[in-house]
Amino acid sequence: MSKSLVESEKLADEHGREPLDAVLGRGRLLNMGTESWELLQGTPVSVVDRFIAVNHFTGPDGLFDIAEILLNEAFGSSGVLSDDHFLSVLLHSGAAHPTELNLGAGGFRRPNISGSIVFSQGGVESNLKGVGPFHSLVIYTNKEKFRKRVEALTGQAEIPLDVLSSSSFRDEIIVVLMKQLISRYYYGPAACDRLSIEELYDGICRRLVINAQHKINEPGAKSKLTKPAVRKAIEFMMANLGQDVSREEIATAAGVESRHFSRLFKQTTGMTPKRYLLELQVEKVRELLQSGSDLPLGEIAQQCGFYDQSHMGSEFRRQVGTTPDSYRRYCR
Repeated sequence: MSKSLVESEKLADEHGREPLDAVLGRGRLLNMGTESWELLQGTPVSVVDRFIAVNHFTGPDGLFDIAEILLNEAFGSSGVLSDDHFLSVLLHSGAAHPTELNLGAGGFRRPNISGSIVFSQGGVESNLKGVGPFHSLVIYTNKEKFRKRVEALTGQAEIPLDVLSSSSFRDEIIVVLMKQLISRYYYGPAACDRLSIEELYDGICRRLVINAQHKINEPGAKSKLTKPAVRKAIEFMMANLGQDVSREEIATAAGVESRHFSRLFKQTTGMTPKRYLLELQVEKVRELLQSGSDLPLGEIAQQCGFYDQSHMGSEFRRQVGTTPDSYRRYCR
């Protein structure tokens, strides 16, 4: 798509409300439909009918569902409890009045202001009342998977997040991370790489913990990985260039805990694991092109872990300064 809805021009008045036509117009590019969204299967028709439009995507290993949605009316659990945590960022609103919510920790109102965030914990009955339309980014994530992810990030088994469900709040970092995360899916399979997606999702989890007023013990600026750990991590990445590896898999291969691995790796090598992996992938492409291989560029892209030839070409040009085809012609 030529222009993402999350980047569209703001038209809100001083109360955060936008012209009705402007909000509804943002649904033109949301065309996946609710029937293809597995998360909504079995949901009462009265709830599904409140969706005007939706685009939805599922994260690696079903870790989360992220969606851009346009609703004509807010809805709660409707008596059906879910084990999914729910995070919503309001992008635009055409509502005349604030939304009334009770997410299990007392009633409150969410203003019609772009960037307003609400968080509902899984397994808790929720009640939301408000007539839209509402244009939002939302994440649904299984309660147990979320708990394990937060534990992996913080090293703490149980972190209460009740305070997040007692009022709406604002966090510009969460808003940016949510937009970046869904953009990974919007701009094609080439952008949907596991390492980047996990980093963005973990960043959102980290910000939720911080907003719940819990401290995260981060490694010091001078903390480094040992040379053997770095070597093992790089060896694992090189051996799995064609695979969509996770941060946990690389950290395990290096023999270190996963929760601070990315930050320690960057402090040690100067690059994130994803950026380092891209450097290794392009280097492998160069080796194959220099070797005189007549493999089609599409096959080389697949062997070296790129999603397609276009993805390989754009990254190769960024690093090398020319296209793989030109490099092949002039490096022999």
